[in-house]
Amino acid sequence: MISTGIEPLIGHMRNGARPVLTAAEWRSTLKAWAHLLFFLLLNSFLYNHHFKIGINLYFSDLLVFALLALTLFIWMEASPGRDTQPWLWFFFLLFAYYLFLAFYAYAWLGNGIPDIMGRFRHLYFYLLPFLAGLVFTHSGKDGTKYFWFIRIHVLVSVVIGVLSLKYPGLSMSRIYLEGELADPRYFMVVTHGTALLCCLLFVHELVTLATRRRGGVRPVFFLVVALVGILGSQNRSVLITFLLMAGLVFLFGFNAGKETRKRMRVCAVLTVALFAGFSLALMLSPLYAKFQDRITETIDAFSGKQEFFTTIPGIRVGRTIATYREWLKSPVIGCGWGSQITEFQIYDLEGNYIRTNYGTPHNYYITILYQAGVIGFMIMMAFLGGVFWRIRPAGKMDSENVAGYSLFIFYAGFLVFNIANTLFYGNPVFIPVCGYLLGAAVSLAGTPSGRGKDLRPIRPWPSEPAVISPGAAGA
Repeated sequence: MISTGIEPLIGHMRNGARPVLTAAEWRSTLKAWAHLLFFLLLNSFLYNHHFKIGINLYFSDLLVFALLALTLFIWMEASPGRDTQPWLWFFFLLFAYYLFLAFYAYAWLGNGIPDIMGRFRHLYFYLLPFLAGLVFTHSGKDGTKYFWFIRIHVLVSVVIGVLSLKYPGLSMSRIYLEGELADPRYFMVVTHGTALLCCLLFVHELVTLATRRRGGVRPVFFLVVALVGILGSQNRSVLITFLLMAGLVFLFGFNAGKETRKRMRVCAVLTVALFAGFSLALMLSPLYAKFQDRITETIDAFSGKQEFFTTIPGIRVGRTIATYREWLKSPVIGCGWGSQITEFQIYDLEGNYIRTNYGTPHNYYITILYQAGVIGFMIMMAFLGGVFWRIRPAGKMDSENVAGYSLFIFYAGFLVFNIANTLFYGNPVFIPVCGYLLGAAVSLAGTPSGRGKDLRPIRPWPSEPAVISPGAAGA
């Protein structure tokens, strides 16, 4: 029987007794509910409808509110551990500065309230589930649950996406509900956020195969499912990120122990065979015409057949340059929330005017620098760098640290992905899901204690028993 965490409460009620639970039982119950809310949040990728009650609320907003309520309740009930306090103070600092930017944009710049609060909402509120992941992840068993959640979400998403190839209306309605724009030239098996989670799943299953003697059919099955989602997303940034993540897996794997290196060679051959096989099958299928346009655009952009700054990659570079020039007008505190420019004068690298373009910079870092200035940019980089430093692997890749390596490699790819995207800036589902996973990664991670594989994990509550090594989180 799978434990839900509410058995103590049910037992008290069946006995006719007042449901007075111990502190440990309360924590177990709240953690179970937090895991359920995270699972629902993860699957709100599939359906994220608006609720209009004076302001636009997403279904995912309600789930984030519930997660944060549980998190605050736990922190009020018991003092956070020493290792979690710096992260709490960081969010207080971030909140204070972002709130200042909101008043600055409204009082001095005259920006509209909806635009101001929209940026504040995406850059602060949606990141807060990081604290929930930090608080509600206590052991490797929690990590195992998260990866099963991801497996289920990816499998359901890919099945719906593949069915939509035969029934296009299914895909169109799903994309519409997620707030994505459907381009009639292309199809998407999964959206970009789910595609990145496909990359995480692929990495996890690949590391599992390389480090465990009994890999079985399950990892191979989910490798295939994840690869269908990655290629079917038609997102060039996702594809580049996937290749980077796979490269990191092989880099770490070939520097591991002897047995892991042997199995990693097999995994490398399997990865190349799967990728080449799917690519060949796609090229021979009627669907290739929908991919060909995007592939041709990329080849023309970098081969010199077309003027670079008239191509989509070139336009994105031009938008980044234009945003940087606007940032120079207020470099220290930025231009404030709601100052997102959507009309860009595109110039080449020599300063010659090319064209006027409309859109966004498609670069998370330059966008933060533009709106929050050097101060806000440094605060955010301190956070991202702190997470990177904390979750870096402590030992060689083996069966004891599958989850740790998987989440670290995903995070490294995620940082690169946002050089050409703003998915960590404006997506009401991906940001809180990713924030929760990063919080879980920090909680599961440890630092070398001078005893080989022994790790010193974060303990949210001093009264909790010692957390086991993050290796047990691998599933």
